[in-house]
Amino acid sequence: MKIVYILSESIFSKGSYENSLKHILFHFNKKNDIFPIIPDTRKISPIKSQVVYENTEIIFEKKRIIEDSLDYYFVKNLKSHWDFHTVQSIKLFSEVIAKYINDVIVPDVVHIFGFQFGYLAKLL
Repeated sequence: MKIVYILSESIFSKGSYENSLKHILFHFNKKNDIFPIIPDTRKISPIKSQVVYENTEIIFEKKRIIEDSLDYYFVKNLKSHWDFHTVQSIKLFSEVIAKYINDVIVPDVVHIFGFQFGYLAKLL
């Protein structure tokens, strides 16, 4: 089963990073294919990194940030920082993510963390 997790930056800034990882790894250990997608809002030193998609505004990078077999997909906005308090930022992120998820990953389940991604849920 392919499971996509859409995680907001607040999950990583409020100290709940470890709990989020445990939740994701629980499903990973059940032999599911996991695709955590995270807005790139802070510097993380990955063990390895690879660009998997890019256009004029967005870069998706697959990064391994801990020594396990789980890769995270970081989404970077090239024109500005993500600001999920503005409609434009939410709309751009949601539309690009929805297209990528539907065209490339084709998941069985999408788990969305955060009220900011309600539009994304509608698009999917």
